[in-house]
Amino acid sequence: MASGFSTGDADMGAPKSSSSLIWGFRVPYVCSFFLGVGLAGTHDSWGPQIKGLTGAVEPNDEEEAPTETVGGESNTLGEEVREGDGIEVCCFDNRGVGRSSVPTEKSDYTTTIMAEDALALLDHLGWKNAHVFGHSMGAMIACKLAAMAPDRICSLALLNVTGGGFECFPKDYVKAISSSGMQSNYGFEGQLNACWTHNMTSKELETIRSSGFLVTIIHGRDDIIAQLDHARRLAKKLQPVARMVELHGAHLVSHERPEEVNLALMELIKASKSKLEPEEWSHLAESESDEKRADKYESKRDTDLVT
Repeated sequence: MASGFSTGDADMGAPKSSSSLIWGFRVPYVCSFFLGVGLAGTHDSWGPQIKGLTGAVEPNDEEEAPTETVGGESNTLGEEVREGDGIEVCCFDNRGVGRSSVPTEKSDYTTTIMAEDALALLDHLGWKNAHVFGHSMGAMIACKLAAMAPDRICSLALLNVTGGGFECFPKDYVKAISSSGMQSNYGFEGQLNACWTHNMTSKELETIRSSGFLVTIIHGRDDIIAQLDHARRLAKKLQPVARMVELHGAHLVSHERPEEVNLALMELIKASKSKLEPEEWSHLAESESDEKRADKYESKRDTDLVT
C-alpha cells in the first residue's frame, strides 16, 4: 500500500532543511529518485518527470496521502507501475521557498549548505543512495551533493545547469522573478545569493568524474537564462562520464519536451543499472537529432504498451 510523509527541518537535524514530498511506494524498492528544483521553484516543478517515473502525480505525504495505490498505471518511462514495484521519488522544496523554512540571513544560503540539507534529507529517508536529478539552481546543488557524498549517487542528471557568478542569470529574469511574489524577499535574496556564489572547484569536478556514476547534462538550445555554452563546458570537464543531450526548448525544457527529457533520464537509469562503461556512455547517440529522439521515444512507448 502506498504511503509517504512530509518532514520539516527539526526532524532531520540539518540546518534549516527542506520539507519533502514522497511519490511512489514505501516497500522494498527497485530504485529511488531525488529531485532538486531551481531558483524560486517548488517541488511540483517536476510534475512531468514524476508522472514518467511513477505513473502518478499525487504525492504520498502525510497531509495529502491518497487512499489507494496507483497500481496498474503506465508511466512514460516505459514500465507499468504496480503495487510492489518499489519506485520511490522524493521531490522537495529548497530552503527559502514553499513549505520549507526561510532563514533571514543571506549567509545561510549557499549551494553547499543546500546540498547539506539534501544530504540530511537522504539520511532522514533512510536512503543509502539515489538517482539524483537537478534543474537550474537544483542542478548546482546536485553537483555539490555529488561531490560531497559521491557514494550516495547512483546517477546524476543536470537539467539547464549554469555556473555561478553575478551573470549566471539575466537581470531581466531576476527582476521578473523577484516581483512575482512566488516567495518571500528573504528566500529569494538568499537563493539568488546561493546562485551568485556558486562555484565548482577542480577537486570537486574530479570527484564527480572519478566516482563511478554516470552523468547526463540536458539543456534547451533556446535557453537564454542558463547559457548553453556553460552546460557544454561542464560536460567536457566531466568527460568521460558525462553525456550531453541538447533539445529544442528553453529553460523549462522538462516541461516543453517532457517525453524527450524522460527518455534521456530513462537511458541514464538503464545505463547505470547495466554498468555501462563511461566511454560508451559519453559517446552514446552523439549525433542523434531531436526528431530521431522523439521517434525513438514513441517507438519505445508503443513497444512497451504492446508487450
